[in-house]
Amino acid sequence: MSGFNLPPGCSASDIPGNRPEDALFERVVAVIMAAQGINEEAKLWYLDELESSFEPAAYENMSDEGIIQDLHSFLAGLDRTA
Repeated sequence: MSGFNLPPGCSASDIPGNRPEDALFERVVAVIMAAQGINEEAKLWYLDELESSFEPAAYENMSDEGIIQDLHSFLAGLDRTA
């Protein structure tokens, strides 16, 4: 017994927050928020943009350093458009 009263054909992984991509997004958020030398407003801006266009496959095998590099690339792109 799973503890869930789900309709037929539905599984626990269909519940938001219980999907593999949710855990992956939480990891990305934790890595970004722990990054040193980047102001909090820039981190939150990046995460806001990422949340609306998150592609799990792009981050699935990315190291923590790769995630931080992606943040730096995002911020550099903002500097060029300003």
